[in-house]
Amino acid sequence: MDIRAPFVEELKRIDSQKLQKRAARYRTVVVPEITMSLPYGLDENWERGHAIGLWYLKPAAIASIYRQIAEAKRLRREAWESWVKILGTVLPWMIALASVLVSLTLAGRLGGPPKPN
Repeated sequence: MDIRAPFVEELKRIDSQKLQKRAARYRTVVVPEITMSLPYGLDENWERGHAIGLWYLKPAAIASIYRQIAEAKRLRREAWESWVKILGTVLPWMIALASVLVSLTLAGRLGGPPKPN
C-alpha cells in the first residue's frame, strides 16, 4: 500500500463533502445516497477507500452533480433575467407617470399658467 493512500482518500472525502454542501444550495440538485445496492457492499455512485475505509464520490457521480449545479444556476439566472426585463420595462413608465403627476400637482398649486389681461 502506498504511504500517500490515506491522505489521498481523505482529500477525496473532503472534496465530496464540499460538493455536497455546494449542491445543498440548490433544491433541484440531488446528491446520491450511499445505498450499497451492488454486490459485495459496493455502490454505483460512491466508492469506499481501501486505506482507511472512507466513502467518497466516484468521478461519474461528481460530473453528474456538477451538471445539475450548472443547470440549477442557469435556471436561477434566467428567472432573475426575466424579472430584470420586466422591471426595465415597467420602471421607466412608472417614473414618467410620477413626473407627470408631480408637474400637474405643482401647476395646480401655482395657479396654472399666467392669464392674459
